[in-house]
Amino acid sequence: VQLRTDRQTAQQRLSTNYYLSRPKKYSMNANRFNFGSEQNSNAQSFSLKGKLLVATERLSGSRFEKAVVFMMQDDERGTFGVRLNKPANDRVRKAWTKLTGSDIEDEHSIVAGGPLQGPVFALHQDPDLGDVEMPGGLYVSAQVETLQQLMRQFDNPFRIFVGVAGWKPGQLGAEVQSGHWYELPLDIETVFDDPTWMWEFCLQECGFQQIASLVGEDKIPIDPSLN
Repeated sequence: VQLRTDRQTAQQRLSTNYYLSRPKKYSMNANRFNFGSEQNSNAQSFSLKGKLLVATERLSGSRFEKAVVFMMQDDERGTFGVRLNKPANDRVRKAWTKLTGSDIEDEHSIVAGGPLQGPVFALHQDPDLGDVEMPGGLYVSAQVETLQQLMRQFDNPFRIFVGVAGWKPGQLGAEVQSGHWYELPLDIETVFDDPTWMWEFCLQECGFQQIASLVGEDKIPIDPSLN
C-alpha cells in the first residue's frame, strides 16, 4: 500500500505520467497513466473514458468475472480503470489502519481496484478535496490527509482504491467489440453503491438499454407485468 502526505507529490502522481508495475505473470509491459489529461494531440476519436464497463458471461472464470469497471483513461498511451465491486481483503484493510491510524467502519469503503500496483486514491464528489476532476463530477484524491478527511465525513460518499486494471492500447476496445464487455453511461449512484449486487443491477440496466434501443424507451412499460 503506497501513501503520500505531500500535496505536490500527490498531484504529480495523479496528473503526470506514472508507471504502474505489473506482476510477472502478466505479459503486458508497464503502463503509464494520466488522470484527467486531455492534452494528447493524437488522441483516439473513440474513448471509453468515463464509462462503466460490465463483464459479460464470456469473462466467466477470468479475473474480471462479474466485474463492473469505471474507466479513467483510454487513449494511445494505454487504458486503465478501477473495478468497483471487489471489496479489499483483510490484509489491505489492516495495512490501511496501520499506515493511517484510521479504522474502517464501512467494509465497502476500500476497494481492490485491479491487479496493477499504483497509488492509493479515492473517488468522491467533493470539489474542495479533489486533486483531479474526472468525468461525471467525480474527483480523485491521493493525499493521506484528504483520504482520512473523507473517511470522517458521513454525508459525502467515497471509495478508496488499491490497485487499478490496465490494458494495452486498443486491447479493451477489441474486447468490447468481441462481446466481452457491455458499455453503460456513468451513473454516480452505481459508483458508490453496495458491490454485492452491483453486477446484476448493471446487467439488468444493459438489457433495458438494449431493448430501448430497439423498440424505444417510451414503449417499455414501467411494470413488465403490463406487457
